[in-house]
Amino acid sequence: MAAEFAVPDPSSAAHDPGTPLPGYEMLELQVLPDSPARGHRIADIQWPGGAIAAAVTKGREIHAAHPDLELEPGERVIVLSPSTD
Repeated sequence: MAAEFAVPDPSSAAHDPGTPLPGYEMLELQVLPDSPARGHRIADIQWPGGAIAAAVTKGREIHAAHPDLELEPGERVIVLSPSTD
């Protein structure tokens, strides 16, 4: 749970975050051993229209999705994508 240090009761300040941007959703995609993305740089992948790779998890660490970052099996890519609704 996130806590606000300036709030007397931190649990009352906790909330569920809303949609990151209206009309978009966050997706988490895992790079599997046989994934076509395996071994390719973020910049070389054709993401679906309007989608943006925002972050990559490596183990328990989260890294910015730099264009030169090469994807390896087991990593997860956090993608900001236009919603389908």
